[in-house]
Amino acid sequence: MAEFTEPLDILPPARASRAARGLRLARHAAARVVAWRWLLLVNLFFVSPVLLYNLELRSGGRLDPVGLWNLATSVLVLAGLQLLARRPSPLLVAMFPLGFVVAADLFVVAEFDSRLTATYLTVIAHNLHDTGDFVQAFLPRLAPALALFLGFYGLAAWRLRGVELPGRRAWGLAALGLAALLHGGIAARHVHFGFSVDGAVYHVMVRDTSSPFGVLPQAVIAYQSHRRAAAALTAAEAFRFDATRARVDAPEVYVLVLGETCRPDHWGLNGYRRDTSPRLARTRGLVSFSDMASQAAFTSESVPLILTRGTAADPARAERERSIVSAFGEAGFRTAWLSGQEVSDFGGRNNHIAAEADTCRFFERRHDEVLLPPFERLLREVRAPEDKLLVVLHTMGSHFHYENRVPPAFRHYSLLPAGSGRERLVNAYDDTIRYTDHVLAELIARLEARRDVVSALFFVADHGENLMDDERRLMGHGAASRYDLAVAAFFWASPGFAALRPDAVALARARASAPLSSANVFDSLADMGGLVGPAFDRSRSVFSPALRPRPRLYVHQGRTYDFDRLPGR
Repeated sequence: MAEFTEPLDILPPARASRAARGLRLARHAAARVVAWRWLLLVNLFFVSPVLLYNLELRSGGRLDPVGLWNLATSVLVLAGLQLLARRPSPLLVAMFPLGFVVAADLFVVAEFDSRLTATYLTVIAHNLHDTGDFVQAFLPRLAPALALFLGFYGLAAWRLRGVELPGRRAWGLAALGLAALLHGGIAARHVHFGFSVDGAVYHVMVRDTSSPFGVLPQAVIAYQSHRRAAAALTAAEAFRFDATRARVDAPEVYVLVLGETCRPDHWGLNGYRRDTSPRLARTRGLVSFSDMASQAAFTSESVPLILTRGTAADPARAERERSIVSAFGEAGFRTAWLSGQEVSDFGGRNNHIAAEADTCRFFERRHDEVLLPPFERLLREVRAPEDKLLVVLHTMGSHFHYENRVPPAFRHYSLLPAGSGRERLVNAYDDTIRYTDHVLAELIARLEARRDVVSALFFVADHGENLMDDERRLMGHGAASRYDLAVAAFFWASPGFAALRPDAVALARARASAPLSSANVFDSLADMGGLVGPAFDRSRSVFSPALRPRPRLYVHQGRTYDFDRLPGR
């Protein structure tokens, strides 16, 4: 059998010529890749936080649309600047501070499963006094990481000396223009939905976590948030609850879970047609408050009214005073705030309240299970009888888009055939309820495992959700309807708590179907933790025999209304 040493010899001349040109182009491209390998490595380094965190490539998760947008922005801006500069080495030297930020970002991804966004920058700003302790604690890992970054970055800049990129500078302008167009398109979308131009721009800034330049808008947001939080804390600095409590000779852990967009009528344990709460329905010691109403249909308004003595009748009080976090702190508790939400103005006073906690961590744009490991670490630190801990967990829950809130393994109802848009909407929403059931059951399981600890958990959602329920076909929240003001609420007590406070547990059970409001939550939490003092009103506590019925008021567009007078109530 004849052997051909040159495959092109068997082709017709025209095809052989085209194949030869293609082969030359491929060899040329391969040579360019080899010649520019350091440039490619540097660019991969710059975009790696987006690849590792936003796209969740580490866990093989789904592609996040916002992550893809940030990746496109990162690539376009880097390509545009490099094509404009033509010589990458001087540009790399000029971008050294941003390179350092990317290295820090990667360290935060690896160590804390987060990004160096406004969320984390704000946490750092709130805890600058702990910088020395932080560096000392992480020095064994910080030092080699810093040495690796400096070595790589310096070697890359040296290897790229003399390299000049081909092409016209107009290509760089085109890449930057395309990146700006991406941002402009997102801003225009928000204007279309009724945002002001300033509001639309802010919306884009919050979501711009591109690397390395996304740190600039994130730093602006962090500065604004920190300044407002510092002002709020200063304004309330002199305020005290004068909270005390009787000694309990056992370690104690109390947990408040702030749910998100969670209706009571979509929970199986409240009589819903679907078994959306398979685990909580089997949980001993659980009480479902099936008729709880929120005081506002927006997170930024409702959560401060849950956590402070502010009410729908006097919402300004939430600005003047500190929250239940500080009340527990005064009574000798260590306090922690773990959040799956982001730091931004969308949360209103929530970020300022978070700053009252001794420990504060945010895990933005992740599934709520991300809160379980840090919660477990806090729980492990509770050992001695004098150890007292309050943990607030702020979840993403059922916030739209619903399918983004659920890991693939928990997609159940959304996989069913749906005959209408509303059916698809409800199916996806019900999956979020099943997932919340799982997360709450996991939290309770961790508390149950600590039989030596007196513990209790209170869950309340900030507001409900409209799911095209009637002829108005409302979606989302903020309309102040009976659907987006009704909220799910639960209480769970450990055997140790039930033995310590049997009357409180019995009263909570007796009020499972009583008409309650999120205005009851502040004093119920204080009562649950055994806090006493002139600032606490036991006539609002579900655990107190002195509980007194009140009108269930809510705030909408600056005015106060009665929830029980809504149509359909």
